[in-house]
Amino acid sequence: MNNISHKIYETPEWGVILQITDPEGAGAFDDFLSENCYVLVQIKFENDGVSFLFGQAGAHEKVRELFERFTDKWNSPVSKNS
Repeated sequence: MNNISHKIYETPEWGVILQITDPEGAGAFDDFLSENCYVLVQIKFENDGVSFLFGQAGAHEKVRELFERFTDKWNSPVSKNS
């Protein structure tokens, strides 16, 4: 899962949104947020993936940094052996 297809965007209604198209990647990211970062988000399941809604208080840059931390952890040899 080295390249998790995703996009980060912002809407007036929902604020910052991270969308992941891969269900396995979305599940792992949800676990990462709740177990490692203690970040609460609203999750929306759609036909084209899973959307993580960070709300109006979310910052695009911070969401990108969270996702990079997740992919770094996911791609590390230690996490693959655990």
